[in-house]
Amino acid sequence: MNIKFLLIQLNEINFDLVDKYLFSSKKNKFLNLKILKNTYKSFDTYSEQEYKNLEPWIQWVSINLGKEFNQHKIYRLGDIVNHPNEKQIFEKIENRGFKVGAISPMNAANRLKNPSYFVPDPWTNTYSDSSDFSRRISLMLKQTVNDNASGGISLNSILTILEIIFKTLHYKKTFILFKLIFSSIIKPWKKSLVLDYLIHLAHMYLLKKKLPNFSSVFFNAGAHIQH
Repeated sequence: MNIKFLLIQLNEINFDLVDKYLFSSKKNKFLNLKILKNTYKSFDTYSEQEYKNLEPWIQWVSINLGKEFNQHKIYRLGDIVNHPNEKQIFEKIENRGFKVGAISPMNAANRLKNPSYFVPDPWTNTYSDSSDFSRRISLMLKQTVNDNASGGISLNSILTILEIIFKTLHYKKTFILFKLIFSSIIKPWKKSLVLDYLIHLAHMYLLKKKLPNFSSVFFNAGAHIQH
């Protein structure tokens, strides 16, 4: 089975703002977003009617389960682990005989029998897949995100970041990463871009190495920047 499907989760992205960037930016900036906008068809979806139920940790659960909030009743970040009978998109696809991978899906539990890879989000108390690399990425994400307010980063997290850089070494991509890291010293809001880019590099590495049929990756920098 050679079917390949990517679920790219862009958290809380306001596409009205995206349009402003696309139409006001230089020709070669945001090229991939421009391709997505101009090449592929889009369609509207509906959401919850009550404002309090529009939180992303509720909305992503609704997407993963294919249910509305009044059906799944999962209201808090990480609460998916308290609903073991809910079948997520990940298990449903795996049960059809496909290989599944996921990096940092918001409010999702690892209930896969044999994941190609699974790295949980920093807020959900669920296991990564059995590989040491995924486990180290998971610990790094939890430490850097949860200690973001204090600005601290542990030695183990630094070593994991270096491991990701080593495994994905590429003159252009590595240059972009270091450029982001150095610019985040002056502009702290770019720290979220650094983390998203590390997630992107790790995801592309695992995607090419493990070759799943379905892979999901979650990016949160857009939400941070908009806020």
